[in-house]
Amino acid sequence: MIVSVLINNFNNGVYLRECIESVLNQTYNDIEVILYDDGSTDNSLEIASQYKEVKIISSCNYGSTANFNQANAIYQAYKIASGNIICLLDGDDAFVRDKVELVVKEFEENPEVIAVQHLLSEIDNKGNSRNIIRPVLKKIDNYREHLIEKKDFFHLFSSTSALSFRRDFLGKVLPIKEDHLSHIWSDSRLMYYAALEGEIVLLSNPLSLYRIHGNNDSTRRDSIEGHQEYTKELYQFINQLFLKYELPPINYQYEHFLRNTYFYSILDRIAILEFMDNNEGSNFYIWGAGEAGQSINLFLQEYSYEICAFIDSNQQKQGQKVMGKEIISPKQLYLAEDVKVIISPYYHYDLLTNQLQENGMQDNDFLYPYMKD
Repeated sequence: MIVSVLINNFNNGVYLRECIESVLNQTYNDIEVILYDDGSTDNSLEIASQYKEVKIISSCNYGSTANFNQANAIYQAYKIASGNIICLLDGDDAFVRDKVELVVKEFEENPEVIAVQHLLSEIDNKGNSRNIIRPVLKKIDNYREHLIEKKDFFHLFSSTSALSFRRDFLGKVLPIKEDHLSHIWSDSRLMYYAALEGEIVLLSNPLSLYRIHGNNDSTRRDSIEGHQEYTKELYQFINQLFLKYELPPINYQYEHFLRNTYFYSILDRIAILEFMDNNEGSNFYIWGAGEAGQSINLFLQEYSYEICAFIDSNQQKQGQKVMGKEIISPKQLYLAEDVKVIISPYYHYDLLTNQLQENGMQDNDFLYPYMKD
């Protein structure tokens, strides 16, 4: 079975050698590598041309929004691909060595599967591990039923460099039609289509390296406004898709969104309520003003508990309000008295507890709010 790996690249020259070699050094041999360069102004093409195994499509910049520049790159590479299986890869990411072999095995053993996704390991701009596996995903047996019956479309799909598709499926949905939804990228669009078209398999091991370097789309959504815009656009996209498949639309509701986050679904409700009751009269804060922290606050509101504020180290968020509560800096927290903290960041609990302890807090002053595996 031929596998085509489509690398979309724009000014990732500093990372591109690692990206390309991660594909060329796979344990699976029947691979073609196609790199679409979207008008890079760095040394990307110079680096890519050093690998005779790589088919290069060089073009001037597509000139649309970043998400549709990427969508065009994927489509142009797809048009010359010959593989039965198509793996996507961003030019700043990389595959682990047996990724393609494991993905092919899933497709061979499951003829009804049209898409395979997996988790990713985060690395920094120098290639060092950040000891974080992303994203947090719900385990779903039937994605189509889940979307339609539960009206839940959050924390279901991984990102570009973790996605592989059967060629026939991509032939149905490419090219991606451009619209005004600039926050909705190719990976999301393709996976929601796949959910309604056929079966999806989730591999629980991280088979790609996702590089954090400050210019990722997820970084752009770090602000409160950015995430709210993304969420509203996602509802719009889902409703466009549902209309195409003659399914009823879903109305945007903020609380519906929060109740369907991954974090809300794994809250240790008993532990949270005991923490609140045992510390009656204290000043409660939630560390983290993102969707995890907001999901926790929604749960507290349902039981008529009030927090004083959210805490966030992201300076973009400090001074803003969310759910009617101010977002303060850690420094402001340490000036408060009789403080109790619920820590929402899923991966950083140990790091944050160490920070709290260094500033005089005790173990019973903070809480990990999630059910343990």
